[in-house]
Amino acid sequence: MNRDTHNGTTDGCRLHRFEKNRYFHGKLMTARDMEAEQRYNIGQQRSLSRQVSGEGLLCGLSVTNVQETGDNLEVTVGPGFALDCCGNPIVVTSASTGELDPPQGDDIYVYLRYAECSKETVPIPGSENACEQECAYNRILEISEITYEETEPDYKHVPAAVVDYPTPDDDPADALAMMARSYYDAERDDCETCEDPSVFVGAFTRSEGEDGDVWSESSGSERRPFVYTNDMLYAVIAGHATDFGNPHDVITTLNDVLHDGGNVDLISTDDSVSIDPDPDASEVDLAASAESVGALVSVDGVSNPGGDVDLESGDGLIDITPDDGANSIDLSVPELGTLTTEFENHRSDTDNPHEVTATQVGALASLEGVSGDADGNVDLTSPDDTVTITTDSDAVGENAVGLSVSDLPDLGALTERMGRLEERHERDIERLMQRVTRLEHHVMERSVLCICRSFGGLAERLDFHFPEEIAKFANEFLSGFDTQERIEPEAYYEFIEEYLDMLDDLTHRLEDSRVSETPQFERFLRYVEELRIAFEDREEDDVLPVATAQERVCSTVDCLGMQ
Repeated sequence: MNRDTHNGTTDGCRLHRFEKNRYFHGKLMTARDMEAEQRYNIGQQRSLSRQVSGEGLLCGLSVTNVQETGDNLEVTVGPGFALDCCGNPIVVTSASTGELDPPQGDDIYVYLRYAECSKETVPIPGSENACEQECAYNRILEISEITYEETEPDYKHVPAAVVDYPTPDDDPADALAMMARSYYDAERDDCETCEDPSVFVGAFTRSEGEDGDVWSESSGSERRPFVYTNDMLYAVIAGHATDFGNPHDVITTLNDVLHDGGNVDLISTDDSVSIDPDPDASEVDLAASAESVGALVSVDGVSNPGGDVDLESGDGLIDITPDDGANSIDLSVPELGTLTTEFENHRSDTDNPHEVTATQVGALASLEGVSGDADGNVDLTSPDDTVTITTDSDAVGENAVGLSVSDLPDLGALTERMGRLEERHERDIERLMQRVTRLEHHVMERSVLCICRSFGGLAERLDFHFPEEIAKFANEFLSGFDTQERIEPEAYYEFIEEYLDMLDDLTHRLEDSRVSETPQFERFLRYVEELRIAFEDREEDDVLPVATAQERVCSTVDCLGMQ
């Protein structure tokens, strides 16, 4: 069974010289020599993969499922193969599911990260107690871990069109070297390093469904990086080379006129056509004069260079009827009887055709700030029928509206019911706060208990006294509280602040030991920094982020010093 899993380091992402064994007869081969041979072969292979192939997906690795189960987020990735920016191969042989903490937002971006898993413990030859203390891992399995971020990744860098292409006058041999040199100067002059070797495999967004939240793939998946394989490049080049349908839309002829230099001049031999080229718009405007085509030049002395003159009746009293077929335009004045009829109809229109306002004629403008409709009317209504409205002039008098209150509901009963609901609400809130308080106490107590356990075990493994002092410090903190007394967040934060200082001291003490050369120590440093950030961003009423970060520190301490 797997005993230790850790991320691969990014040391292989930086340039370094390769060192290999020199063999000679009688040489004593130790584990150090075998590891040097492995580093030599692995380093060369990953450097070539990084500098020649690049990073990205090669095949498969589709995210097939994202769903929330209880307090976890399950993400399933299908089988496939990829290369990260350090040249590490990421291989998923069958569908793999990772359980992650749920995100804060509604968008996640899923990654795969190269990791190594130590497995298959075997006894060390020559030890007296081979089944207890003197054991070592026998195999390292290259695996991958599923992670996610909530910030959108950048697109993979694609080299721009920086190649200097030759001209027909260049020597072919020099032209090929010029293209390669121009690309190298622009894109490969410096060797890039890799800070985060994770490979982006998909983006998902959360939405509400009938049975709860649903995660579905979003457009952010378009940012997945791909390795430019030989097959991909061959397909692009071969497809372009065999496309004889003018793929670049190059103009080869103009009205069947072909010119070897690529240019065809437009000329008007009698100057009857004006030629106006626009290189920026890739257009040429051609215009013929009215005289050259025998068109109308002017109407009653009015001319237009475009050849068009519009006839208009400014007051609308003249009807203009063009007849293009007869080459004529009819002009006529409508009958005066029609105008007279329209005037009479307008005079008899009593529906306020000019939209005269109430203020203009001295009528009621508004009622309690409510303006009337187009006819100057405002309707009074009682939606719950608690107010009686009387407009009978005999009952209330001229120019008056009677308003009276009908039977009202029992306000006393309503007030009593509202009081009972408020008391019940306060009791529910009090019970909820008591549960939150107990949960906070449990989380804080558990995070301190793991310090006692983890650092006590570290002191035994390293035969090193200082971790025991950290464990005693945590035990003394817990001893200050009775079994019925809860840990206050303020006291817990004071404890964490001193605890961080002790972690800094421990880090300095371990830097010169063999533990500092292990991947577990690198992960320990990362989790201590995450705890420090969580502590600096702490909130008085929410200790969960700090306690969770502290438990991750303990999980790495459990692995420090293990063989």
